[in-house]
Amino acid sequence: MQQRTDVWKLALLSWLGLWPTVTAMMLLVRPQIEGLPVALQTLLMTGLIVPLMTWVHMPLLTRVFRGWLRS
Repeated sequence: MQQRTDVWKLALLSWLGLWPTVTAMMLLVRPQIEGLPVALQTLLMTGLIVPLMTWVHMPLLTRVFRGWLRS
């Protein structure tokens, strides 16, 4: 039987991945797009952040923290 991961652990792991990703985007991407309307800035930045989190950061973090997630 597969053990269910605590929701709070996934939330914490998501935050662990999001914080540096959003910070990097704010430092690297935002200066390039700051003349655009805020809604468009948000669209572009989230368009980069969501795929990074989905296919890079979360798979890596869940692999690294597998033991903790299952405990």
